[in-house]
Amino acid sequence: MNRKRTLYCGFILVIVVFILIIIALRYCFYIFKNCPIEDEQITSLGLSSDGHYVISVDNKGLVVLWDLEKKSKKLLDQKGNIYSAFFIKNTDKFMWQNYETNDIYIKNTDNSLIKNFNVPGLVNSHGIGSDLHYYVTILPKTHTLGCNYFFIDFSKNYQVNKLGINEFLCGGTPHRFDFAFNDKVLISYVHGSILMKINDSNTWFDHIADLLMEYRENIGNTFATLSPDGNFVVGGDENMRVYVWETMTGKQLFHLYDLRLGKKIITTADDPEHLYHGKLDTDYIKYDESTLKARMPNDYDHGFIVGVFSIKFVDQTHYLLFGSPTHYAILYDLLDPSPLKYFDIGYKPVHEDYSRDLAIDSSPSAHILVMAKQDEGGILVYKWDPEKWTLEKIWEGF
Repeated sequence: MNRKRTLYCGFILVIVVFILIIIALRYCFYIFKNCPIEDEQITSLGLSSDGHYVISVDNKGLVVLWDLEKKSKKLLDQKGNIYSAFFIKNTDKFMWQNYETNDIYIKNTDNSLIKNFNVPGLVNSHGIGSDLHYYVTILPKTHTLGCNYFFIDFSKNYQVNKLGINEFLCGGTPHRFDFAFNDKVLISYVHGSILMKINDSNTWFDHIADLLMEYRENIGNTFATLSPDGNFVVGGDENMRVYVWETMTGKQLFHLYDLRLGKKIITTADDPEHLYHGKLDTDYIKYDESTLKARMPNDYDHGFIVGVFSIKFVDQTHYLLFGSPTHYAILYDLLDPSPLKYFDIGYKPVHEDYSRDLAIDSSPSAHILVMAKQDEGGILVYKWDPEKWTLEKIWEGF
């Protein structure tokens, strides 16, 4: 009798342990699925226009959707292309690429699949208009140097992988695609940026976009962005050359003042009268330090910026310039070449890596700035006050 009772109790104990194991495994799966530990640096991210959500991909390929209001996150994929996180402007939709299948996934913030399509290779950043009509990316050529733009027109189910792009323009860091008015896209690359209008005809051959304007004063890796109203282009590069143009006319309005010396009031290179036997007389180059509206902080690294790696608008007329190497972001007005204010962001967001532009994004309408942490996983979220000109860190996500 005692033996039967012992066997019965043992059987019950095994069942209970088995159930507890199942519950524990389900709980662990839930925690992993909804709260992944991101101990790798985020390589690309995108911020929703309303400032509520962020999509990110880290060096491990973890694709995570962050809810900035709830201060939570959700794992969507473990095989994301590290350069493919992109939030579509003025929508609740975002996209990324799976690095094993080359599939592009477009979902909304409810995690509903909106669109899924394949491209013939790993993208080096990409973009799509808010109407989901046109998609564009850049892909490396097979067995040769250089690259091609890859384009899809979803309204006609048409795609092309040959735009005749010059191989020289494909070097450097990932390109940026900034869509404006759905059918126009600003493309940043090496030594400049261009504005293209998508060709809506049925007679495409070697190209699918018309060149509207070129902005070619930059040297080296270039990071250009459109103003929120689309009327201006601000372009900076790794050689600390920053210019402002009118978008549609291509007229260059000015270049930013030297951070230490101010406005260059006489430039021998622009004045033939100051040429002496074919050589520049540098004595004629002078600066007006009084034109600076904000002074460089005493602890500003090296006393200068080696290069610009990101430019982000925080409202309709103000943008932040991020340079390397420094732990400051510099505030500018769209139509003013002088720095207005320096913000200490705590630590350098980059190690001379100009691809980090993909890991910073902003919403000018919501006044939110998001950037990846340096050397570790997670994001930093800042709130811009356009009245007080303050930049406050409101959350540090892990």
